[in-house]
Amino acid sequence: MPLPPAIHESTLIKLLFIVSFDYGELGNALHFIDDIYPEYSPVLLLPPEFYKNREFNPDYRIYQYHTLGDIRQVVQDENPAGVFFFSGYLLTLDNVSTVISMARLIRFLKNRQIKILTSDPFVGQVGNPFNLSFTDIIASRKGVGRSRSHLTSWVLKGRLFIIYRLLKKMPHIYPGPFRQSDFPDMSCFYSCDYSKYRRRDFKPSADPEKSWLFVLSQVDFDLQYHKKGTAFIDDFEQRIKEVLQMGGSCTISCPDNLRLMLKERLPGSCRLNIYSSLPYADYMTKLIQAEYVFFWNFFSFSLIYRILNRRPVFFFSEGHVSTIIPAIMEIGIRNYYQGWIPPKLNIAVPLNSETLKLQSRDFRSNAEQIIRGFRRCPAPKQIIRSIFFRTKNAQGNRQDF
Repeated sequence: MPLPPAIHESTLIKLLFIVSFDYGELGNALHFIDDIYPEYSPVLLLPPEFYKNREFNPDYRIYQYHTLGDIRQVVQDENPAGVFFFSGYLLTLDNVSTVISMARLIRFLKNRQIKILTSDPFVGQVGNPFNLSFTDIIASRKGVGRSRSHLTSWVLKGRLFIIYRLLKKMPHIYPGPFRQSDFPDMSCFYSCDYSKYRRRDFKPSADPEKSWLFVLSQVDFDLQYHKKGTAFIDDFEQRIKEVLQMGGSCTISCPDNLRLMLKERLPGSCRLNIYSSLPYADYMTKLIQAEYVFFWNFFSFSLIYRILNRRPVFFFSEGHVSTIIPAIMEIGIRNYYQGWIPPKLNIAVPLNSETLKLQSRDFRSNAEQIIRGFRRCPAPKQIIRSIFFRTKNAQGNRQDF
């Protein structure tokens, strides 16, 4: 089949962004779109959970989907020049599609000569199933035995490998200063204009310097609870009480089951807020304004906004990404963190203000290096130009990217 024809750069092209049910992919998609709008016309396609809580640019065209049939219908109605999957690998894991229906969707897009791109949360590792493991994730969420979890893990890895075979010749996009040598061919690396998320551009809270934020996803909570049981809840409860005793306010973004447990244990306080679901704009404000933010994931999509603002982050665990992709620690430390290894706190050990201050200074000194790495990346607009438009090379010849 011939390649889709290149488009003249003066044409305002329409691009369809299909987001899987993953908050990290939602964040990546939104910031990619924010960076290209209004020069390009974005159409956003969301799962129901994200669609009902949408608080995005009102000028964006936004649809929801339940099945791949819904996606096909939007493609027919909107006729985009390109489709961006955030991420194509996760749609089958979300039970939105089977491998066969995903293959049919990709063939449908190709037949319409639509360019296809995808993000890749598995950082180039899905081509070898031995590089991934879902065993611990499944065991923690399903409560099933090790043998069955291991078997189910291989089923998921097999499914992902087939999707990899379908997508491997299409451009893969990664948000960060990664090295091409660490990734397969057809990889593109970008960095959005994060300046619109600077701390000074947000309305300050009453006393942000005494506000601490804890961010814990469902999958990371499941892992912690599976390993430690109620001891994890006990330790977390004590750390929250310490923050309140120090005179600070505490905000917790966590799964609803954990929220209910903490509500039963902790006394009511105007300085304690526990959310299982925060509107996106509210979350971003709390994230950027807080004095300290604590994660259980080295590779949360939220990190870049803290880093850009030189606002300290702390970690209690490497997180679920390193559990699924062991190689991410080496790849992520070398590329994303530019060689810096963030220190970890122990949730069972009392928080020490002096230790946090020392780690904050270490963080700020390394943040400058990380920011320089991101600034070396091309912007999303450059990625789109290189893929969708014909340009002239130094000799004046037409060149397709």
